[in-house]
Amino acid sequence: MSNNSRVLLADLADDEERIRRLIRMYLEKDGAEVEESDNGVDALRKALDSDYDIIVLDWMMPTLTGLKVCKMVRYIRVTPLIMLIAKEDEIDKIKCF
Repeated sequence: MSNNSRVLLADLADDEERIRRLIRMYLEKDGAEVEESDNGVDALRKALDSDYDIIVLDWMMPTLTGLKVCKMVRYIRVTPLIMLIAKEDEIDKIKCF
């Protein structure tokens, strides 16, 4: 990440707060501006209303899943997305791609 990069972390607080804090710490240490969202609807609103250099989505979000948010964002934006998934089913991993 370069200085002034904008990152959206979506719903990483629910189940793995330690991971969210670590990701945020490294991004901010590298000069990124980090915003967070605690559910899918809020993540989608932020992703469509603001310009981010990258969006990190959790697969399992309340109100809208990370996959649904990803699909909706893709209709409008070309922002790079990283999907965090704790699922072990191969079909779920394929859906992320």
